[in-house]
Amino acid sequence: MEENKKFFEQKAATTEFVINLDGDEPKLTTARLKEIGECVVYDEVGNRLTMSQLWSEFKTIFVFVRSFLCFTSKEYVEDLAMVPRESLKQSQVRLVLIGCAHWKHIREFRKLTKYPYMIFCDTDYDVYNRLGFHKSKDIGSPANSPHIKSSSMGGFFSSLYRAVTSSSKFDYQGNFDQQGGSLIVSPDLTVHYFHSDKTACDHTPINTLLSIAGVPTILFSHDKGSQSKVFNN
Repeated sequence: MEENKKFFEQKAATTEFVINLDGDEPKLTTARLKEIGECVVYDEVGNRLTMSQLWSEFKTIFVFVRSFLCFTSKEYVEDLAMVPRESLKQSQVRLVLIGCAHWKHIREFRKLTKYPYMIFCDTDYDVYNRLGFHKSKDIGSPANSPHIKSSSMGGFFSSLYRAVTSSSKFDYQGNFDQQGGSLIVSPDLTVHYFHSDKTACDHTPINTLLSIAGVPTILFSHDKGSQSKVFNN
């Protein structure tokens, strides 16, 4: 783990471009990052903040999800909620979740997933588009993710049930054509990591994000091998 962390930190210090695991992500220059920093996102009561305000104090892990209704987003964020607050505090790392739904859906999603950290919505897709996130309905294979517990069929019906029982019936709470991704950035605009999800199950393993950001990895109760699953396959 320590060797992995040092590797990414050394790479980040020598380039202004994104460090990624696949080698085919969009290039993220400092100029582009400054543009993204001016983009506005909304909190759960509609307050406006710029992206740069979110990373101005601490190294920040951003996780972008496609839809609050999607079962892959729900199950991934349920695991993300398990990251100990004390570990983030000691590592001086901030964890931020961003969706592309209307901000009015944040509270319901927070309650559903028990996610205790910052959540914002990029309702205009400004950040998603500037980061070049993929447009695709592809779910991918849940078996490839250490965080997805449902099968594709079971997850579909779970999402459908939540759609019809939600306080905002049949509101997609995001966009099923939009994939998410992850970004780790420091206040000095050093990009430590960036990944654009190709499918809904292509999200970066949480322990990968933690390791690169310098936060202790954790063991998920449903996946006893999760600490060793650091890199995407």
